[in-house]
Amino acid sequence: MSPLSLVEGLAPVFDRLLQCGWQASVLIVVALLLRFLLRGRFEGRWWHAMWLLVFARLALPWAPSTALNPLGWLPTPASASPLSSVERTAVEALSPSMAAAPRDEAPPRPWPARQLLGLLWLAGAMVMAAGVVAGVVRFWWAVSHERLVTDHAVLELLEDCKAKLGVRTVVGVVASTRISGPALFGFVRPRILLPAGFMQAVSPDELRHVLLHELAHLKRADVLAGWFACLVHIAHWWNPLVWLAQQRMRADRELACDAMALRALAPGEPQAYGDTVIRLLERFAPARSLPTLTGILEDQSLLKRRITMIARFDSRASTPLALALPVLAVMGFLALTDGRAAAAAPGAAPQYSTSETFVIRPGQGIDSIAVGATVEQVERVFGKATPESRSEGKMIWLNYRRETGVDLLLTKEGRVHEIRFNKGFAGRLANGIQVGSSLDEVLAKSGGAKKSVEAGRAGTHANDRGADRVLYKQVRDGTTASFKFVDAESGILYWFGPDQLLTQIVVFAPNRQ
Repeated sequence: MSPLSLVEGLAPVFDRLLQCGWQASVLIVVALLLRFLLRGRFEGRWWHAMWLLVFARLALPWAPSTALNPLGWLPTPASASPLSSVERTAVEALSPSMAAAPRDEAPPRPWPARQLLGLLWLAGAMVMAAGVVAGVVRFWWAVSHERLVTDHAVLELLEDCKAKLGVRTVVGVVASTRISGPALFGFVRPRILLPAGFMQAVSPDELRHVLLHELAHLKRADVLAGWFACLVHIAHWWNPLVWLAQQRMRADRELACDAMALRALAPGEPQAYGDTVIRLLERFAPARSLPTLTGILEDQSLLKRRITMIARFDSRASTPLALALPVLAVMGFLALTDGRAAAAAPGAAPQYSTSETFVIRPGQGIDSIAVGATVEQVERVFGKATPESRSEGKMIWLNYRRETGVDLLLTKEGRVHEIRFNKGFAGRLANGIQVGSSLDEVLAKSGGAKKSVEAGRAGTHANDRGADRVLYKQVRDGTTASFKFVDAESGILYWFGPDQLLTQIVVFAPNRQ
């Protein structure tokens, strides 16, 4: 696979990440606004659940589409549109018209802005993923060689804390020189890690508070949730709002664990628990930031907020479900569905002027619509599809020939697979090829055919795109009925009638090898 093929393959992935990231960014802003408006009225566990919904939106490549989701009415980022102005500028700056290039060999094709951004995204994600994996593996290797604590009093205290929280998982305690503060490590074979000398430096009550907090992380599966958020963060490393969301998510996770630990304590102990947190911050440092670690000293900047929550804690009070569930339900609906603007009304006029002459770009389309666009984007440009449109096997056919001279073939997922320009379409390629051009003109301006194949109707309709510049002759009853010229590397094919005049131009995703 050539580097150019790899780059072009990344473009649809990056487009989808942009769309998910754009909608999730709006959700992050909404969540931050809700945290401000409802501060003090929601417990940390509800805020943490809300952040999980936001990260679920970021992780979903596709979601059910509905016009009820208001996110569909928001403007789409330019890079996710069929062909952005930035990309058009890059194409025009880097590539002369096809007519100007000699076609003994195919001219070098540019790397438009969208493809370059996709390559940059992949490089950043790989660097970030490599850093995370290397850090986790090094830490795991070091900790796996540490011995488990066998002190009877510590193990009895651990079992007592597990009973209070209802934790049945087998958990070991490790005193390690590799960690600067208490933390829970792993979720398959979890370990509570304590710094060397920690058990001698704290009182039994302080140790109990620490164990309850770390076991709360285990009961809530916070390490698993941390891995999920980390993987999503790697995919969306370019979005600063995702960095902020992950930071807020970790903060709310600590508040949720504090609340769970406090509920397991006697009524008069919240103040002692708060004192423990303060003393630990004075004597120990937070554990290193890894997705496989969660610690009681996660973020020192949250101390004031945590102490305030602990001081006001009332085990008999909690966030009313009548308030929490509707807010989460709305956020869940926004997060787990794709916004879709209402389709254009039947008979609506296209958004472009039929008097304008458009430029057809091989492998892309026109400025208004491009290969890979959604059915919603198609209908916003061309209007509601005519009644003749129908499903062809696993593909969807949208027919706008009568109004615009265009019809489109879409995948069953609703993405444009082919754009077909027919008689009546006011457009041409940059080299002047248009419907009505002769076969000789098309071959001359396209570099000629590398080979010619004589086939029946089945052969010429097979849409063979694995080869570059092949001319198919459809023979019927010994007479040439039509011609098909395929330029698979450019992403375009031409249909000709028996008179060798061009009747249809078809644009599709390039097949570069």
